[in-house]
This record gives sequence, structure tokens and C-alpha cells, in this order.
Amino acid sequence: MESEPNLLTLAVGNTRARIGLFRGDELIGAQSYASADDAGVRTWIADHAKGVSGAPLLVATVNPSGSERLIEACREGGVVGTVLRIGRDVPIPMEADVREPAKVGQDRLLCALAAWVSTEGPCVVVDCGTATTVDFVSEDGVFRGGAIAPGLAMMLESMHRGTAALPRVAFDPARLDAEPVGRDTETAMLMGAGEAIRGLVSRLVERYAEFAGTYPRVVATGGDAGTLFGSDSVVEHVVPDLQLIGMRLAFQALLTDEEE
Repeated sequence: MESEPNLLTLAVGNTRARIGLFRGDELIGAQSYASADDAGVRTWIADHAKGVSGAPLLVATVNPSGSERLIEACREGGVVGTVLRIGRDVPIPMEADVREPAKVGQDRLLCALAAWVSTEGPCVVVDCGTATTVDFVSEDGVFRGGAIAPGLAMMLESMHRGTAALPRVAFDPARLDAEPVGRDTETAMLMGAGEAIRGLVSRLVERYAEFAGTYPRVVATGGDAGTLFGSDSVVEHVVPDLQLIGMRLAFQALLTDEEE
């Protein structure tokens, strides 16, 4: 086995996909695309995966139909070796103590795995994507469940669709914290959605801490995490590639088990 094997990782969500290349345990490049942007993924492979011919491609998805086109786009570059899928070929080495473990999304478990390994203790994982998830991992590394709420874009769109007067508003990070009080409709909607998520996270962290009997470390990830929690006192770290890191950890655990 190579001392620093290459691993391509592809995480496909409902609206966005993120592709990255690991050399050993180091992520040397990653990029996000719309989940339907197979051309973008194809270009990334051509530009960033030179010299890694035969590298395995590890895929995690909560959007199975959307992932197949992206997998084919990766294969077209001629550098991808074996395609492995989280869940089918590579198990996630984390117990889920919930009522229906099989229904927990791969993205939630992979982010939880990466957060727990990095914090080495009880932690809360906030994922700010299409949906907002706030999950708790206990000190012994068991996924205990969490909460699921709409993401920023979903909140804004639902306000527009569910009312007669509220406009369709595109998320603008510059307006989120530009003023203490929203003085026009669009800014008020942006502030309402953003503070709803921040307040949700703050309240749930307190609730999980009471449940655990100790204050957990809080890690955020996802496309909107930096905007919402980059300077927030509740969240200790914003890690854009938490899911990709979890994928590499799951792959490494499988290799270790096979060697043993």
C-alpha cells in the first residue's frame, strides 16, 4: 500500500455536491457545485486529479438519482479507479442510538463521525445546507439524534410561496448583519431566517448540554455555516469539509479492519 494513498471523495446533497481529493489524511483540494452540474465536476477532475490515475472514488449521497450523473462525470476523466459507496461498500463506524438507525442520513452520520474524532468528546454538529440539522454525539462516540429544520433558502422561499405580499428574496450575506433592525421587507426576511437558525442552534445546544450533563463542543459545516456562525460565540469551529473528512475516516477504518 502507498504511504500516502489518494482518495477522491464525492458528497452529493439535495442541491449541492462537494468533491475533494485526499492524499493520505490531507485534503489537498475541494470544490462545491450544484448537484446537477456534472460539467463542473468533470472540469474539476480534469484540473485537480492529474497524476492520481486509479484512485478510488468514495461516494456519499442523500440524492441517489442525482449522484449517478456526477459519478459518470468523474469516470470520464479516466483517473477514477474503483467506485465505492458509503453504506453499501464502506460502513460508517458510528453507532446510532435512535429509533430507526437505517433512516439517519449518511451526511449526518459522517459529519458526526468527523466532529467526534476531532473533538474527542461530546459534541454538537450543525449542518447548514438545504435543511439545517443540529445533532448530538455523546462522549462515547454514539450518535444520539438531533433536530431538523429548514435551511436559509428554504425559509425564504416558503415565506414567499406561503404569503400574498412577501417577495422572493435571494440570500445576501452582506445584508444579514448590516443593521440591528430590518428596515425594509427584504432585510427583515433575511434577518428573520438567519436569526431563526442561530436561535435554534443556541437553544438546542443548551438542551443537549442539560441532557449530557456537560457542555459539548460545537462544530458547524455546510454551505451557509461560515455566514451564519463565522463569528458566533456558540460555535467553536466552522469546518466546510466535515463530511468529506468523515468519509475519509470511514474509508480508513475499513482499510484498518481489512489489514487486521
